[in-house]
Amino acid sequence: MDLAVVVIPAGMVPNVLRQCGDKGISNKNVVSGGFSETGKEGLEMISFRNKHVDGIEKQYADKWVQMRHWAELLREYGIRLPEQTVAESLNEAIAASEKIGFPVVMKLVSEKHSHKSEIGGVKVGLQNESDVKKAWNEITSSAKQHSTVQR
Repeated sequence: MDLAVVVIPAGMVPNVLRQCGDKGISNKNVVSGGFSETGKEGLEMISFRNKHVDGIEKQYADKWVQMRHWAELLREYGIRLPEQTVAESLNEAIAASEKIGFPVVMKLVSEKHSHKSEIGGVKVGLQNESDVKKAWNEITSSAKQHSTVQR
């Protein structure tokens, strides 16, 4: 199994994905900024990505490696990362946040939603239990609202 780890600006993603597909590399992890995370220019990149990247994924039947799986692998090799956990309930999210220590980041874990920041699935700078509750409710509501999104 081949695997490509790609860390590049958003505008370069389609070309690199095509190169990987042409070489038969269907497993990849793309770390990129420049979509909705970076303001007005990032929002303009969303339509670019939707037009170019999603089609390439389908063309090559690509498989995307979720970040949580990368974290496990990197830790096995002694690479330190911020602590993270998966919470399956609001109470678990609160307990995990208190254990990790504030501030925390909350991100939707879902294979149905590949672009989490676009649907409100990422919340940063959560300073206390109240912020965690609010973020949990917003993320779960947004995920339900966008649950009909298919890739």
